[in-house]
Amino acid sequence: MSLVVLRPRVEQLVSSARVSMPLTRVRLIEAVLAARPGALGGMALSEASLADLEALATAAELEVARRLDVGAHLRVAALKYSRHKPREVVVDILASSGVWRYPMPAGWVHGFSVVRRVESPVDQRPPAFLGAREYRVMSGPDGDHLAFAHLTPGVGQVVRVTFTAPHELAETGTTLPETGWDTVVKLAAGTACLELAAFYSHEQDGGLQLEGVRHGSKGGEFQKRGEAFRKEAEAELPELRAEAVRMPAAGEVSLAADTPFLTH
Repeated sequence: MSLVVLRPRVEQLVSSARVSMPLTRVRLIEAVLAARPGALGGMALSEASLADLEALATAAELEVARRLDVGAHLRVAALKYSRHKPREVVVDILASSGVWRYPMPAGWVHGFSVVRRVESPVDQRPPAFLGAREYRVMSGPDGDHLAFAHLTPGVGQVVRVTFTAPHELAETGTTLPETGWDTVVKLAAGTACLELAAFYSHEQDGGLQLEGVRHGSKGGEFQKRGEAFRKEAEAELPELRAEAVRMPAAGEVSLAADTPFLTH
C-alpha cells in the first residue's frame, strides 16, 4: 500500500460527499455568471442548455476539489494514527571503547519517539533488558542521544534499542499495517471535507463571489460528511476521540490561499 493507492480512495470518499444539491448548484451557476458574464459565450441564462449549466457548475466544483492536497491529508492522518499505534523500530548499536552515550539511530523522531526497550548483551535467555533507571534519552545541540547511567558497553558489544516512530507513507509504500489503512483513509477524507467546508463557509475566490454557496448548504454538507468520516475512523480507533475536532478558521484554509478559478 502507498500514497499512489490510498490517494484515489480518499478522493472517492470526498467526491461522494458532493451529493446532488440542486439549490446549491443553481446558486453556484448564478455566482459564476455574475462574476463572468461571458462564461456561457454570450448566451442568456434562459438560452443555455441544462448540460451547459451542469458543466459550468461542475467545473467550479472540480476546480475547488482539485486544489485539495490529498497527499498532505493522508500524511497528517498517518501521523495521527501513529500517535496511538506507532511502529516499533529495532536497531543494534555497536559499542565503542569508553563511550557511554550514542546518537539515536535513524528513524528516531525528536518529540515523538519513545524508547520501549534496551537490551545488552543481546540474544540472552531470558533477555537482558536494562532497567528504566539504567539509561535515558538526552537532548542537546547535537541531537538526541541514548545515555547510560552506569553501564559503559565494551568494544564491539551490541546494544539493541527498540523505540517507537511514526509510520511512513510514501508514493511507493507504507509501514502502516493493513488493519489501519481504512482508518487513515477515513481520517484523511474527513479533514479534506472539513477543509472544503471551511472554504465554502468562510472564503471567496479571486473575484468569484460565492455568497449563496458560502452561506448555503454546500459548506454545511461538507462539514457533516467530514464529521461522519471522522466518527467512522474513531469507531475503528477509539483513542482518536481524545483529539479535539474543530472546523479550520478562514485564514487556515490552504484552499483559499490561491484560488483564482473561473476568473479571466
